[in-house]
Amino acid sequence: MWVQSDGQLGEDIYQVTTITSSHLLVIGENAAIIDTGIAATAEELIHKINEVLPDDCRLSQVFLCHDEFDHVGGIASLRKAYPGLQVMASTGVAAKLADPDFLRTSYAEQSKHAAALQQEMTIPIEEWCSLTSVDHTIKPGDHFHLGYDVEIRVIDASGYRSNQLGYYVMPDKCIVAAEAVGSYHGRDKSVPSFSDNFNDYMNTLDRIAQLDLSVVALPHAGAITGELAQKFIDQIREAATALRTNLKDRINSGEIIDNILPALIAEWDLNSLSPDGPFAGLRRKTAEGMIRQAASD
Repeated sequence: MWVQSDGQLGEDIYQVTTITSSHLLVIGENAAIIDTGIAATAEELIHKINEVLPDDCRLSQVFLCHDEFDHVGGIASLRKAYPGLQVMASTGVAAKLADPDFLRTSYAEQSKHAAALQQEMTIPIEEWCSLTSVDHTIKPGDHFHLGYDVEIRVIDASGYRSNQLGYYVMPDKCIVAAEAVGSYHGRDKSVPSFSDNFNDYMNTLDRIAQLDLSVVALPHAGAITGELAQKFIDQIREAATALRTNLKDRINSGEIIDNILPALIAEWDLNSLSPDGPFAGLRRKTAEGMIRQAASD
């Protein structure tokens, strides 16, 4: 089943959504959320979290998949709402969020997308940059216990981004790996995201396929549950192989790389595979990365 609305996905996991993203909230004795969306939707996210959190439970951790603006934008607001909140991420993400130039560029992206949603940034740039940081670096193989036998296991989810992590949540058998699992737009409408390294991407999908899955959480469009969860990983793997083959064939036939990008975007638009709103630019960047990957093999 493709679940796009707010609600409980398992015994200890809840989906909380905003106008631009969906997030997994994991609740044990303490709670954790994976990724934070953009700054403009942070207050909406906090409201949704508070609706779900039990009175005796606090949000104690944020786990980041990677460092793109649509995953880190809400950190500052979450820190202000939940004092003592700890942000966990890879060493690569931590380094990016310690770079003043990177943070200022990200803030500019946050401001642009806030304006697109007819909103204003509520946290000034200096404060936002000082709060948008990582408290603890983590790596594949690490385990985090939230109490009541709820556990988050860290896995390598590279391929879309080199510094990307994924999270396997037990006992609910849920994987959260952001764009490492591609995107889902309905039956037989899945788009892979191997923009950094095709082989790493396929290895990530192989790792995920070996897990016992009941839920695949998507970064912007809900979650895949039940029997479809395991099938979806197989489908996105097949889609990645097919897209890479298609791109290589077009390149080898003499099609100019710079012409493939607009043609690919047009194909996605025709088949309703391109996102609307603030993520159209990211999808274009991802498409360009996958074309370059196919060309470099």
